[in-house]
Amino acid sequence: MRAPSIAETAASLDGLRRILRLDPTGLDRFDATVDGFWTSFFVALVALPFYLLQAGVYYVNADVEVGFLRFVSMELATYALGWLAFPVVMVTVTQALDRWRHYLRYMVAYNWFQLVVAALLLPLSLLQLAGFAPDGLVALLFLMATSAFLLYGWFIAQRGLDLGAGTAAGIVILDLVLSLVINGGTDLLLKG
Repeated sequence: MRAPSIAETAASLDGLRRILRLDPTGLDRFDATVDGFWTSFFVALVALPFYLLQAGVYYVNADVEVGFLRFVSMELATYALGWLAFPVVMVTVTQALDRWRHYLRYMVAYNWFQLVVAALLLPLSLLQLAGFAPDGLVALLFLMATSAFLLYGWFIAQRGLDLGAGTAAGIVILDLVLSLVINGGTDLLLKG
């Protein structure tokens, strides 16, 4: 994995901008090569501080029964597993759906989109921690953000893998379930 060049980063950010407008040409802006695939995992390093801050908010607010260092190490393992599990599962899924030829296009866009997810969730987590807004409002904002992520995930799956609407929704559900299993397992370990 290497850091993307300035030109690659600019093209990928433009791709994200277009995706946020539901413009299918946004997927063409990403480097859908093997090198581009591995480079897109650099986003995991960029998004890591956002994730760790969100995890810190969780640690402060939740009934966690482990020490801080163990908590951080478990969260780092969860983060890494989250970044690895879905791409591995999607190898089998894209082959089963006869969409393997679109795998790189989809996964590169998917990985880069995680920047949007991280950038939106962090302020919501900080708002929750600060207590400036009623819990109901924060919950509503999280629900709206999650709904948007599901919509964009569906769009990226449908356009990136050239799928029908229902099958693309299935990909999003698979991603959601996998995330819930990984994060739920960590929560069980953290709360005893």
